[in-house]
This record gives sequence, structure tokens and C-alpha cells, in this order.
Amino acid sequence: HERGLEKEVFLPIFFDRYDNHEVRIAAFDILMKGPADSTTMSQIMKHMIYEKDNEVFNYVYTAFEKFSENDIDECNYNLKEFADYFLKYWKQHMWMRPSYALFVSKTYGKVFHKDKYGYGGSFNIHTIGSHKSFSPLAVYFDVQATHFEHHQMQVFGGYIRIQGLAKKLMDKVRFM
Repeated sequence: HERGLEKEVFLPIFFDRYDNHEVRIAAFDILMKGPADSTTMSQIMKHMIYEKDNEVFNYVYTAFEKFSENDIDECNYNLKEFADYFLKYWKQHMWMRPSYALFVSKTYGKVFHKDKYGYGGSFNIHTIGSHKSFSPLAVYFDVQATHFEHHQMQVFGGYIRIQGLAKKLMDKVRFM
């Protein structure tokens, strides 16, 4: 990919408050796979100050927490540093707080890395919440491995779309 193209394409989608929250979260995920820079991270932080969609706010906040805790991505080595810096600001000055409820949009990940042997791995899970139901729209996960100190590959992953599950379950309970 051409360096910086993801910012040009996906940052406007992420900033568009009239777009669907699921699309905006997907744009954010793709944006964070590109190289991190202080300007983009600062723009995201400023945007989050006035973000009205709780699903988007919560997902971005938990993503920053994940980036802050995990430091293995050689392609995006500044991401942890920027996440640490902006989370400190966020915790001190933001009036909104994240929700860690079960079906609210969020992301979580764990990483391990053994420098001695040159291998590592990561597990990430993402939940995309719904404005209309207590059950999420989708849940997806991925497991990645790092070999030879820098080569990353996806081992496996999954995507489960469960939009409307709560309504169908309630209908079945009422019918019984």
C-alpha cells in the first residue's frame, strides 16, 4: 500500500458523524493499521471530545487502551507511545467515560513476545454494539503469530453477525 493513503481515504469516513457507527468503527480499524503519527492521533482525540455516538466513543477509547498495553507491532512502533500520551490526557480532561458492559462496542487484545526466540502472538476480540438492542450487531476475533522477529501472519479469525438475536430470542420465549 502507498504510505499515508489510509489517512486520506478513511479519516473522513471516521469523522463523518452522519455515517453508520459500524462503518465508522471499521474505518478507524483500517486507519490504525497504517503508520501512526501525532497529527492523526491528535485529530482523533479532538474529534472524540465532541463525539455523540457512544458506540464509536467507547470503541476508540478501548482501542487506545489496547494500543497502550501492547507493544509488538514493528510496522507501527509509535502507536503505543501516542496511545499512552493521549490516554493520560483523555483520563484527566474528558467528561465521557468508557463502558465495559458486555455488548457495548469495544476492542480487547493480548500480546506476548519472546525476544530470545524471535516469536510472539496476539489475540484480539472486537464487539460492535447496537443502538437499538442490548445484543451486539457483530463480534469478531483474530489470532496472529509473529515469526523470525518481524513476520506477522494471521493464524485464524472469525466474524459472527448476530444482529436481531435478542429480538428473536424474546419472540421464542413469548411463544413458549
